[in-house]
Amino acid sequence: MRGMLRVTLGVASLAAVALIGTQAEAKCTRMSAYGLGVAKEMAKELAKMNLDLAISLAGRKARGRVHYRCTGPELLSECKASRRAC
Repeated sequence: MRGMLRVTLGVASLAAVALIGTQAEAKCTRMSAYGLGVAKEMAKELAKMNLDLAISLAGRKARGRVHYRCTGPELLSECKASRRAC
């Protein structure tokens, strides 16, 4: 379980760094991040935490609500969270 958590956090960190490096210079943009969890709720929560981290590291402020898209079975679900950031 700890190994899976480390892998999830590592992937999330890489995704956050990749998002920061590819942002457009527009005033507002849609940012997204992924989360992988044992249950769908856990994957959603990890995706939202990674998204909040990526937005704050980019020096932007979140606007609007978070949109989720989840795939996979109930076990080992992967979710993508996206939100507008200015």
